[in-house]
Amino acid sequence: MKRWLTVAALIASPLVAHAECGWVLLAPPMRADQTFDTSAPLIDWVQEGAYDNATACSNGQIALSERLKILKLPQDTQLVALYRSRCLPASVVPIR
Repeated sequence: MKRWLTVAALIASPLVAHAECGWVLLAPPMRADQTFDTSAPLIDWVQEGAYDNATACSNGQIALSERLKILKLPQDTQLVALYRSRCLPASVVPIR
């Protein structure tokens, strides 16, 4: 019985860690020609925000669309950045 509890604890640990960690909104980096490099490695992506939970991060994506409008980029370029942006648990985001 003790062995099963140990196995269950090891399996549940990463799930609990994700529930307790923060969330980060990442967007692809912008190239010199004002397009977004969606094929760039994740470590090169730009952090657009940090949040306490996934729902807040999703709301941050909506706010990102407003910030992109300020840049006055073509609408299709804005949509690429918005739809390619990702909310990820902070524990899986690579650190420079």
